[in-house]
Amino acid sequence: MHSQETSTATKRGLTLLEVIISIAIATAIAGCFSFAVENFYSSSVEGSGDAASSIFRKARGNAFYGICGSCNSSSSEMQSIHIEQHRITLYQGSVFDSNDSYNEAYDFAAYSIAADFTDMHFLPSSADATFSSASTSGSVIISNQVSTTTVTISRYGVINENN
Repeated sequence: MHSQETSTATKRGLTLLEVIISIAIATAIAGCFSFAVENFYSSSVEGSGDAASSIFRKARGNAFYGICGSCNSSSSEMQSIHIEQHRITLYQGSVFDSNDSYNEAYDFAAYSIAADFTDMHFLPSSADATFSSASTSGSVIISNQVSTTTVTISRYGVINENN
């Protein structure tokens, strides 16, 4: 009877094998969570690249068809894009005025935006692009802590996105 009491008393603790299995399960769960968070941030940057491309396409289309986007009328002025660190603004004309009520500002607060130009202009009727820099094309890089998307615009108004 003494041996039965001893075996019951020793079964109250965890064995080394149980501890190792518990640690392995916890590590697997943490790894899955980390992978899911990384995929979320990566896909959100891809989505922001799509949004930026859409803004550029809208400006190009408005210029080509002679539409003033926010004033809902026809226009023969160029459509332009102004790039800031966390914002892309669609505006009409060749000079950016931050107080213009027709500006369409798109905030990218969770992202960092870098470009090799500050202003890009789509010319009426042809939708060719001109840049504030001397280059014949422009790139916009949108990034967060996990990934980066690059949108490139050629002088002919061709817009490409690379994730």
